[in-house]
Amino acid sequence: MSLFLTLLLVSYPLVIHLSIRAERADIAIYFIAAILLLPLLFRVLRARRPALWMLAMAGLSLMVGYLGYRYAASMIVIPPLLIFSGLFLFFGYSLRTEGTPVITRFAELILGEVEPDVRAYTRKATMAWMIFFLVMLLISLGLALWAPLPAWSWFTNFMAYILIAVMFVVEFAVRRYCLPHHVDYSFFEFLRNLRRVDYRHVIK
Repeated sequence: MSLFLTLLLVSYPLVIHLSIRAERADIAIYFIAAILLLPLLFRVLRARRPALWMLAMAGLSLMVGYLGYRYAASMIVIPPLLIFSGLFLFFGYSLRTEGTPVITRFAELILGEVEPDVRAYTRKATMAWMIFFLVMLLISLGLALWAPLPAWSWFTNFMAYILIAVMFVVEFAVRRYCLPHHVDYSFFEFLRNLRRVDYRHVIK
């Protein structure tokens, strides 16, 4: 299921954009509803008892499908706004006094013990990512309110991913410049380290 669901998620931006270009925003909404319903469907097909969160996702899927049928053009802009809002709040909430910044959590999971200068940098990096997602949220919201739907789609389904990748590379370059004694690994080694991280410890 995970591979199939991953393929659907990867194809999500293209499906959304093509449905908008065809002036069939309802297809995009049904696609989103199907993704939400899949975990429960696979569990039932395997004759296993569904988890509570799967039932909740199934209920959300039915609601999304119904609202998409009635208000497809308005509903289509909501998922990216929710994603950018969630990321902004996630990074921002981790900066509270008693919390551990998100980038610091990654550093701890990859490096183990984190020295004070690394801790100070990762806090600033977390703040930079928080601001980045706030800017993405505002641009997406502005395009949703005042731009044609295809222009909004180009940004949220294509440009947003390019900008996130650019931000990722730039932040790594700044990290190597600011922490030359700690960052003695390449960008690709950094990516391999990220793949080994248990993300359950990041989202806590």
